[in-house]
Amino acid sequence: MIGGRRPSAQDRIAASAPLRARHLRFGSRSGPPALVLSKRPAERRPTVVYFSGMHSTKEQTFPVRADNSNDVCPHFVGAMLDAGLHVVVVDTQGHGERTTDGRSPEAWLHDGFAGTGPDPLVAIRKEAAVVVNGVLDLGIVADDDISVVGQSWGGLHALLTMAGDTRLQRGVAIIPVVDVRDLDPFADLPSGGFLEQTLPGLRDGPAIAPRPLLLLAGAEDQVAPSWRVARLGEELRASYGAGMDERLQVEILPGVGHHFHPRQLERCLMWLFWDPSEKPGATGVQPQ
Repeated sequence: MIGGRRPSAQDRIAASAPLRARHLRFGSRSGPPALVLSKRPAERRPTVVYFSGMHSTKEQTFPVRADNSNDVCPHFVGAMLDAGLHVVVVDTQGHGERTTDGRSPEAWLHDGFAGTGPDPLVAIRKEAAVVVNGVLDLGIVADDDISVVGQSWGGLHALLTMAGDTRLQRGVAIIPVVDVRDLDPFADLPSGGFLEQTLPGLRDGPAIAPRPLLLLAGAEDQVAPSWRVARLGEELRASYGAGMDERLQVEILPGVGHHFHPRQLERCLMWLFWDPSEKPGATGVQPQ
């Protein structure tokens, strides 16, 4: 099944087609390093902007690399490509081509969170429009249908990117890091201050609603605790009007920690192919 539907003949052709990758160019604008992955390069198709986790580069999302140490992202990217979607994979702050002065991603990000460098969370929101403009300029997007998906650290990016540009039609955050201080390299950061104003939360509700957003958490996750994901869902829900509960959904997967699980992939694909005009509950996810 693909997104809750049976694969068509065209889907099967896409699954067997060779993967094509090219750099996303931003013209006169400055944008983050990104690659456009396609199995149907000449066709206009729905497109997904994808952000990977900490210590993962855009190249490590490729589903065909034998030397790939990333055992999570290729599941999602490969399935989306096989389903006929174009996927734009982006290097997150401090990763890949964005590594600064030879420092680790944690060191560079810590400076920003501590106020001694540029704030990465503010930058993510600002880059959202640049990324969306670049994707639209490719001429490969059908009906301006662009979604954003991220896993773990990339889940945080997906949330802030969705808040940063209203043209993104839907989002999926998979085991997202909601508070950076839950990660050991940032656990020493103090409470309060400007960090509280840049993490995803209640203030982002008006920027995200009423677009469909799916939050997937693991009940046993010790890295990105499910209670934080559930609380974020409740904060954002305040901006969704009556009768829109199905557009913001939180699913906490029992027995799942901070790792890949097939249920995450199933829910993600169903969400990307879900038409919000369908009756409530059509996605099969129950609001929590």
